[in-house]
Amino acid sequence: MPPRNLTTNIVAQIEAEPDLSRARALACGAIDRRAEEVRLTYLTPGSGQAMAYLRKEARAREAQAVLDGGGSLNPADWPLLAGEIGATAPDLPQVVASIIAQAEAWEAVAAQIETVRLAGKAAAMAALDHASLDAELRGALAALDPLEDPLA
Repeated sequence: MPPRNLTTNIVAQIEAEPDLSRARALACGAIDRRAEEVRLTYLTPGSGQAMAYLRKEARAREAQAVLDGGGSLNPADWPLLAGEIGATAPDLPQVVASIIAQAEAWEAVAAQIETVRLAGKAAAMAALDHASLDAELRGALAALDPLEDPLA
């Protein structure tokens, strides 16, 4: 959950910024930061962790193709996935299914976050004055709030 004064602080900065272009940039930065806070209610932070997630998904999809083709999986051939046996699921095929399901669920949430983020930034950049910029920023930040992981 973000600090509740985030909106108040950024709005105060924008109102204090006489240059509308600079105020728009501040608003866009605030929207990007809030979107990342929402993403991190679902994900473990860090670029290395993000790379691990992507690689696990790619390997899980490759493994699923083997299974779909009637093959079997030797854990020694899938070390990144095999490391999840016992933690994520009891066997490799179930690990594969779990990783793919998590990736697909994340894609749906990520799409919603991106839609709000990009629309909010576009609206902020189109704002003709500080009052409309304030309204667009508040709207974008409010639209991100319900997208947080309810289990976080």
